Amino acid sequence: MKFLIEAGSAIETLTPAELRSEIAKAQAVWEARAIGVKWTEQGPLPVQPAGPSQQVNGPATGFAWKLRVASVNLAAAGTLAVFKGESPAGRPIANPVASTAFAFGGVTYNIASLFFPDDIVIQSGQQILLAATQNISTYYYGAVQFPAQKAGEILS
Repeated sequence: MKFLIEAGSAIETLTPAELRSEIAKAQAVWEARAIGVKWTEQGPLPVQPAGPSQQVNGPATGFAWKLRVASVNLAAAGTLAVFKGESPAGRPIANPVASTAFAFGGVTYNIASLFFPDDIVIQSGQQILLAATQNISTYYYGAVQFPAQKAGEILS
């Protein structure tokens, strides 16, 4: 289609059929990228016995996670750090965060939550260590799970 602009120039635009065709192509590409991608979460789960750390197994074979949130309920006010691997010997994957106390139903909870805006990728076989300065009574995590072979597409 062509339109006349008052300045005398002509521009060409897509016809409605061409626009529908381009949108359908783009939608097919996005749908193909989304196959196998889903939200996964666990918790809140009790820690038995309660202790200052909790090991979380990573994704199943053939999958990877983009970790988005980790949260714990602590026995008393404290801090939470999250590490990749089995030991807090390394640097945490985010700055440690202090818990916030709030009361509900006559019970006081000390919740510490970390949100990960960056691409914290956990591969199959890797673990996450939730380490706190107080005993952890329950924990929760949420991540985007995707097929490992799509890592290049998902992380770009």
